[in-house]
Amino acid sequence: MKKIEVKKLSLRFYDTDEDKKLLAWLDEKAQAGGYTYTTLIKKVLNAAILKKCPKFNKGTELQKYLYELNKIGNNLNQIAKKVNFMRKLDNQVLDELGKIRAELAELNKIIKQDKKC
Repeated sequence: MKKIEVKKLSLRFYDTDEDKKLLAWLDEKAQAGGYTYTTLIKKVLNAAILKKCPKFNKGTELQKYLYELNKIGNNLNQIAKKVNFMRKLDNQVLDELGKIRAELAELNKIIKQDKKC
């Protein structure tokens, strides 16, 4: 049987307003949920970890987003060149601008989903 190593952590709460609020919150939540302080603190720490923004893996998500933004920038440059050359906006240009707007909205949606903060 493998021996499990246990790490002990002790917390100190002082006679300050901030610490009193923390202790009152711990008492309230522990009693309401039927938790020990240890279980409650572990649940709070796990929840905090899950809410953190995920780190971008180099070469994957961040690179994909930068590539998409670069494509959108290139499309905008092509549209600007065409508009400057023709001195007017036609339906094709407006369609392309609509596509770019949709791509930006989708990219923004993906980024917001990844953050979840």
